[in-house]
Formats: sequence, structure tokens, C-alpha cells
Amino acid sequence: MASLSWLLLLLTVCLPTHAEQCPTLFDNTEYKPQNCEAPRTAVLLTGDALKTSSNWPQLFNLIKKLKNADVYAAFWGDEEAGTALRVAFSLEGQRAWFSPPEDARGLIRETYSCYPECFDGPGGADEETVLSELYLAHKAWSLLHDVEPEDYDVVVRLRLDMIQEGKKKGLQFPCPMLSNTLYTTDFMPNHAHGRVQALPPTQAVNISMPVDSRFAFGSSDVMEEYCTVYTKVKSIMEAEPLYWGKTCGIQKNSNRVALSAANILGMQLFRRWELVKWREFVYTLMAPPPALTVLGEGTSQEKELAVKTLVGILLCGALLVGLLVARWRLRKNRLEAEYSLVSRSDDGLELEPEHVTIALKSAESLRHQELVRRKTTSDVHRMRQRL
Repeated sequence: MASLSWLLLLLTVCLPTHAEQCPTLFDNTEYKPQNCEAPRTAVLLTGDALKTSSNWPQLFNLIKKLKNADVYAAFWGDEEAGTALRVAFSLEGQRAWFSPPEDARGLIRETYSCYPECFDGPGGADEETVLSELYLAHKAWSLLHDVEPEDYDVVVRLRLDMIQEGKKKGLQFPCPMLSNTLYTTDFMPNHAHGRVQALPPTQAVNISMPVDSRFAFGSSDVMEEYCTVYTKVKSIMEAEPLYWGKTCGIQKNSNRVALSAANILGMQLFRRWELVKWREFVYTLMAPPPALTVLGEGTSQEKELAVKTLVGILLCGALLVGLLVARWRLRKNRLEAEYSLVSRSDDGLELEPEHVTIALKSAESLRHQELVRRKTTSDVHRMRQRL
């Protein structure tokens, strides 16, 4: 009877899955970092360096509070932005990779030759948003992999546009940590899968829902699978969804995987690892700039909003310029009319330029005197009414 129960447990954990074989059953054992106060931490930093420089000081201070952290950065940017970011985060040696945004399409095509028309799933984000975000995470991991990921107690994934909210105590880790668990935030708190929102901060649940693609931390084992999902996007998209629900914000369809970085991660990590909602860290993202770039990590809705904002700014600018031009033309016409009146003497002869200037100043003085007289008369009238 005991063996039968164990067999049923295996079937429950292993099915369904898109992998070639059943995922390994992990013992969710605890491990204690070498130093609970300052565990050795690898920070994987990604994003668009051309749009986020104003946020770097805040992010640097957040990382600095970790006391014992090394930063590995992969980002879109030109040579100037790359140099500035290296200096801002004290990146040494081979701990940084960057490329101009316009080269991104060619880089992604090295993996997916069909890009950008590879996937046409229902209810998903645009391909360039998803592929660029996952590509940078994969690239940042490759920088860490060139060293020894196992030498780090914790691996953290952050973005350049991330702003900490709340009490701002910095990024704190549990001690001891669960070695086979992904720690992330209150991503999609009303999500239908897994009822994660009902869990206390330290309780783990088997992953069966979309996972926050912007922030997570954990052991090097779980973070390797989290960060390297980029190379598996096509196989995941071609498989049947491992979870779905009509009330799900992303995966409503039971026939086709919806294209989303969070959804791709959820499918990849499905029942392979546990997940803990780490409420000690709350973040928001920088507001999108009022312009489009070739490739970015924002959503298609953010890009649409950026376009509308830019159009509104241009229309307001055009209206203001039109009003200034109209005002200038009215003043020009008035001065021309006054010039024609004063440029001729009483006998019809044209006056000299210096005499015209004197006449214009005289006319301007008379106009000013008339305005003063009217104001004085108005003030006297109001005083009489009060009396």
C-alpha cells in the first residue's frame, strides 16, 4: 500500500510537463549562507542603459547595502552609455556586456532565425519585448557562468529601471534559505493559479503559475534555470500549456501558450521548483519615456502610451508656436501701419528715418499716456462707488 501511494505521488508531480522526461524530485532542503549578515551575492543587472541613467544612483545604493555583492550586467546601449554604466556600478574586467539596440534583432536571430515572426500566440505580448528581456537575462548569466556560480550564496536578478518602494531597508535575504526555491515578489497578486496570494511570506508552493521575470533570487541551481530560459522559448511555445484558466491574466487558452516572459518562465519552472513570495522587497518601474526605441523591455501598452504622449507634446508645441507667430504678425502689421502714418509729413513728403523713429516713440508715448489715464479714471470710479 505504501509503494502504491509513492507511485501516485510521482504521477501527480510529473504530469503534465513539456520536458523530455519527468522533472527530478528535489528535496527542499535548507542551506545556510556562509554569512547571514552579508552572504556572497551575484547581482545580474539588465535593461536599457540609454533610458535609465537617472535611476542608477538609487539602484547602486540598493546593491551597495548587500555589502558583499558582485554585479554582472548585460544591457542595451552605445559605447558612451556602456562606459558610464561600468563606472557607475564599478564593473571590472569581463563583468559587463552591452550592444546597441539596433543590433538586437541580429543577435536574437542567431538563436531564432524566424525572429521577429516566430510566435503568434493568443493574448500575448510582442516578440521584441519578450525576447529582448529574456536574451539579456541569459547574457548576464553567461557572464556569471564564466566565473563559478556555485561560489555565490545567492544570485539576484534586477533591472536597471527598478525602483524600490516601501520602507527601503534594502534587499534582505532569508537565512537559512531553501536551496530549491525561487524567491520572488507579489507578482500578479490575484492570479488564479496556485493561490500564491494566500500564502504567508515564508511558505513555499510548487510552481504552477506565471513567474515575475523582472525580479527573483535564489541558489545558483534554480537561478540558472530561471535565467537561461531564453534558449527554450520556441520549444515551450510549441508545447501544450501546462496550466491555464479563464480568469488568468495571461494564460486563458488551453491550446496554445501565450507569449509572455512571465508565462514562459512559469512553463519552464512548472513543478520543478518551489516558489516563495518574498514580501520584504517591493518595487516599481520607472515611467516609460515619451518616445519609442528600436528594442526595449517595456510592454506594447507602454509603447503605445509613449507614442500618444509624444504626439500630444508635438501638437501642444505646434499650437504654441502658431500663437506666437500670429502675435508677431499682428504686432508687425500694427507697426507697419503706424510707420506709414508717421513716415510722411503734412505736405505728403517722406520723412527721414531718424524723424520716423522719433514719431513712433511719440505715438508709443501717447498710447501709454492714454492707458494710464484710463486706469486712473477706472480707479477713481471704483473709489467713488465704495464711498
